[in-house]
Amino acid sequence: MADSNPAAYEATAVAPFAVAVQRARPHTKLIGLLALGHFVIDVTQGSLPAVLPFIKQMHALSYAQVAMIVLAGNLTSSIIQPVFGYLSDQIARRWILPVSVFVAGAGIGLVGLAPGYGGVVALVVVMGLGVAAWHPEGYKTATVVAGDRKATALSWFSLGGNVGIAVGPPLMIFLVVRGTG
Repeated sequence: MADSNPAAYEATAVAPFAVAVQRARPHTKLIGLLALGHFVIDVTQGSLPAVLPFIKQMHALSYAQVAMIVLAGNLTSSIIQPVFGYLSDQIARRWILPVSVFVAGAGIGLVGLAPGYGGVVALVVVMGLGVAAWHPEGYKTATVVAGDRKATALSWFSLGGNVGIAVGPPLMIFLVVRGTG
């Protein structure tokens, strides 16, 4: 009887414990930092709808032109993202995380100084490129530092982005009103 062999029983009983000990722990500080980065990058994208009424009035734009600004931002931040994903798969480009936050922030930050409609669209495209560049490398890095807790870590990472999208409009309204008032 193979089941009555004590050595076989001990090896089976210890195996689950050994697997649990060898599990990779998530790097919680890096997950937190990546969630913060996701928050910041998505604040830039979430801020765009809040500044549209000011831009419309400042440049006497039509609703069609305002819609084109939104389209430019959404297309740029999404359509080009697979290209950045492909590049991220080829080689780690972690430097793109801080650079893309800067690019997206500069794009949305300078929209109020744009001399005309074309400048606004160009800066929104710059913002969209920063957003598009950040996400693939951000998700890849979050997955790498998540250890065996990928679902939990990526949930925190995603929460950062969702809160950023939600906080973007009221934050931008506060900044614009404070800056012009």
